[in-house]
Amino acid sequence: MNFYTPSRVNNKSKAFEANRSAVLAAMRNIGVGHQGLVKFCGTMNMLAPLKANSYTSHVTAIHGAAEVVAKASMKSAADETKEFYEPEKDGVYDVAVGILNNGAKGNLDILENLGIKPGCQTKKCLKKTDYDHLRHSTQELRQA
Repeated sequence: MNFYTPSRVNNKSKAFEANRSAVLAAMRNIGVGHQGLVKFCGTMNMLAPLKANSYTSHVTAIHGAAEVVAKASMKSAADETKEFYEPEKDGVYDVAVGILNNGAKGNLDILENLGIKPGCQTKKCLKKTDYDHLRHSTQELRQA
C-alpha cells in the first residue's frame, strides 16, 4: 500500500508544503488558528493535524516571509511616492499618508479630526514610522 507524501517546502527544510498551506489557511484565510484546524480535521473525519509546537513554527516562518515582503513593498511605495513630490529644504518629503488599519479606528480619527481625508497617491502603504511621524505632527498641531 502506498501513501501520498507531500513535497517539502524547500530542499533544506523539514516542513511539508501541505502543513504550511494548512497553517496559512487556518491562520490567515479563515482566521481560526490551531484549534480551528483541529476541529476542521475532526469534522471532516481526517487525521489530526500537526501539533501545536509545529503549528507555531509554521506561523513564525510565515510571519518572517510576510515581513520581508511587506518591507520590500513599503520601500517600493516610498520610492514611488518620492517620484511624485519634491523634498522640502530640509530634505523631508511633505506627504499626506492615509493609514487603513482594520483594528484601530482611532488612527483614522486623528486624521479626520484635523480635516485630513486618508488617501495615498500611489495606492500603497508607507511604513509605520512615517505614520508615527504624521501622528506626532498632528498632536503638535492640536496643542498649538
